[in-house]
Amino acid sequence: MGFMDIRAMNQALLCKWVYNIEQGREGTCYSILRNKYNVSRGALQADMTKGSYFWKGLNKVKKWVRMGCGYEVGMGSNVSLWHDVWEGDTPLKTLFPDLYDCCQDKNLTIVEAVQRVQNNTLFNRSLRGGDVQDWDSLLDIIGKVEQGVGVDRIRWLLDKKGFSSSSIYNLIVFRGVKDIDSMIIWKCGVPLKVKIFSWLMLKGRIQVGDQLRHMNWGGDPTCKLCGCIETVDHLIFECGLARMLWVFVIESLEWDLHVLNRISFIDMVGRLRDNKKKSITMQVLGAIAWTIWLTRNEFIFQNKICTDAVQVVHKLIAFLTQWLRLVPARLKEETSRCFDLLRARLLQLVHQDAPLTPSAHP
Repeated sequence: MGFMDIRAMNQALLCKWVYNIEQGREGTCYSILRNKYNVSRGALQADMTKGSYFWKGLNKVKKWVRMGCGYEVGMGSNVSLWHDVWEGDTPLKTLFPDLYDCCQDKNLTIVEAVQRVQNNTLFNRSLRGGDVQDWDSLLDIIGKVEQGVGVDRIRWLLDKKGFSSSSIYNLIVFRGVKDIDSMIIWKCGVPLKVKIFSWLMLKGRIQVGDQLRHMNWGGDPTCKLCGCIETVDHLIFECGLARMLWVFVIESLEWDLHVLNRISFIDMVGRLRDNKKKSITMQVLGAIAWTIWLTRNEFIFQNKICTDAVQVVHKLIAFLTQWLRLVPARLKEETSRCFDLLRARLLQLVHQDAPLTPSAHP
């Protein structure tokens, strides 16, 4: 909702201490910490499980620093062979998981690993099968630093400008790749409850029959409107009532949508170049989904059966008209034009006495 995660920000500020110690930052506080805890191998390699509460706090957050940094290897005495990023953009434990599993000491620095290789004591068992090929690749990588000289230099990978508390804060609070197109629903001119419902619908999380069945619900999972298994895609896109509404909208607004389901709809939105059209399209989606949901619930809980498809279309257009006041000013003109097209199309069909049949197909 735009509020800062205070716990994550505190962790980010602690990460700054870890990074500065690892980087070799000079200062009274840093010197005291290095001398008190004998940090000769760098903060990321040091044993930080014992000491003051502050020092233990640094130990808890250093995993975040490790995820965001890489190394330019000098001697390799401050860089972890397996855990740090120093070759390419991936830790070696990810590239060679089988070799990592059979390594005797998983916290070796690069220089220690070179010595183990020379003494043939790196692994706790003989290599076999595909391990041999991985071992050859690992030897090639280690061989690049056997004659290394100089100081190991840390570099921050998440921001070209270097380390910042904000960049590591964003890493900590990151919850996965955003679905940009479906996020548009939150900026549409519809009531908040419709935004939430539409978002849950796009994620397949509304409580339709099939969803409830997977939650050990003992009721009938079939669609009350047609008798098919009631999935999210079926209720909102494939059922006869839903298909009738979609055909009406697609033909009226000339949308390029041929297969009706959540994936095809988001694909269509993603192909739109104009952000205004994206917003209007998602707004219409919210109105259609909400109209179908209310009509379905009236049937289930109030036994109100829809006998006239035109009434459902009127309900859809009524919602869109009512919500027009929620549309941002920059979108109102184009949004009104789209709604006028829907009204004109409905009047045309009514005057022609053309049937709005649930069996219509786009």
